[in-house]
Amino acid sequence: LERFGLWERRREPVGSFSKGMRQKLAIARAVLHDPEVVFLDEPTSALDPESSRIVHELILELRGRGATVVLCTHHLDEAEKLCDRIGVLRKTLLHVDTPIALRRRLYGHLIELDTREPLPEASLERLKEVPGVKLVAVKGSRVELSVEDVEGSVPRIIAELVQQGAAILRVAEKARSLEDVYFELLRSGGP
Repeated sequence: LERFGLWERRREPVGSFSKGMRQKLAIARAVLHDPEVVFLDEPTSALDPESSRIVHELILELRGRGATVVLCTHHLDEAEKLCDRIGVLRKTLLHVDTPIALRRRLYGHLIELDTREPLPEASLERLKEVPGVKLVAVKGSRVELSVEDVEGSVPRIIAELVQQGAAILRVAEKARSLEDVYFELLRSGGP
C-alpha cells in the first residue's frame, strides 16, 4: 500500500477509490504473497505516468527474483521494456519470440549509412554486389541497407565506399519498432 501511495487511504472503503487507485490496489493484492507466477492484464491502464513507472519497477523486481510475469498489454513500448518474450495474438497466437528475434526474422538487419553527399548511382549499384546486402532505400545522403550478417557485410560496405571516395558520417543499425513488428505480423499472419 505504501509503494502505491494507498497507505493513508487504507481504512476507506474501496468503493470510494478512483479507477486508478483500484488498479493499484489490485496489483498490490496480486503480489502480496510473493507469487512465483503473476498474470497482469493491462496493469497500467488508468494509471498516471508516476504510478505506471512504479508498476514497471515492480514487474522488473519480480522478474529479478525469478518470478514469471505474464503481461497482457496494448502498450508495445511497455512490452518492449518489460518482456523477455513477446506473444502476438489475433484470435490465435501468431508468434512468440524475443523482441530482437521477431525483428530480425521479419526484417533482417537494417543498416543506416549517412554520407556527406548523396552517393552516385554507380556506388549504389556496387553496394548491391556486396555479399549479403540488399539495398532498401536512398533518401538524399542516407542509404538504408538490409543485410543478413552485420559483422560480415558492414565492414565490406564501408571498405567499398571508402575505396570510392565517399565521406561516411555515420553507420548504425536501425531498429524497427515493436509496433512495426506487430503490424507486419498481423498483415502476414506471422513469420
